[in-house]
Amino acid sequence: MKPTFKNLLAAASLAFIGFASLMMASPAMAYTPKAPCVKFPAAPVSTWPGNGHFFICNGIAGDPLGSISYAQANAVPTNLKTKFNAQGTDVFVFKNVSNYDAYPDFATVVPAVVGIRRGYSISTQGPNHPGAVIAIFSVPSGNDYMARVTNHELGHGLDFATGNEGTSFGSIWSNRLAQDFVDFDAPATGHPNFPGFTFICNLYTKNSEKLLCMQQNNNPFKREEMFAEEFATLMPQGSVFKEAGAVIGNYFRQLGTLKPSRLRSRDRIIDLINQP
Repeated sequence: MKPTFKNLLAAASLAFIGFASLMMASPAMAYTPKAPCVKFPAAPVSTWPGNGHFFICNGIAGDPLGSISYAQANAVPTNLKTKFNAQGTDVFVFKNVSNYDAYPDFATVVPAVVGIRRGYSISTQGPNHPGAVIAIFSVPSGNDYMARVTNHELGHGLDFATGNEGTSFGSIWSNRLAQDFVDFDAPATGHPNFPGFTFICNLYTKNSEKLLCMQQNNNPFKREEMFAEEFATLMPQGSVFKEAGAVIGNYFRQLGTLKPSRLRSRDRIIDLINQP
């Protein structure tokens, strides 16, 4: 772990830096990585993330897992690429959390969780990296899981780039999610167990709590994880937890003719992606 003082110093500057990064109208200055991170691909392309916003930091520049993560980032819609580029959003592939925590330009370390961290995103990493950081940890992820983790973390990136709707009570997305969950939790749509959900998550009474539980370490109250997973279901490789993604993508369509063809909250994510 890094010194406590470093975290405290970073916390004092996060609010200003995060606000400043959101207000930038022109493309942010490209970040120059420190060892062991290297730009990927080696020959830059003209659009995000290949124009200097993607880095492999696990000591193997040609790591195929890094290439898989890059392919997902490169597949986001053009409008979102423009947002990420303007705000200096960078994607890093680290071998593990320890390598991330040791990176010299990052002001804060990854919060501890129960289980294994596959990815972590934050709106700023302090004065040495004011833009958002999307981090993917390649060990012990496999190819398919690596792709889905990347999609999920890119969803957090969209949240940061569009005013933190996923973490703000009273936001349009949050209000629409509440409407979705009223339908989802209605007695007529009750579901005792969801296939593939963990035993712990299926113990919750409400359908919405079971679904939120599957998003992050059996925590049914982290709504921002729902935001990220809804975004991931729109990507070709899908969301981190396939079973939860199937519920998000399909379950509401199967509850009768009175239900919307898509989730209201996910429609809002589509709106945010399409905003210029």
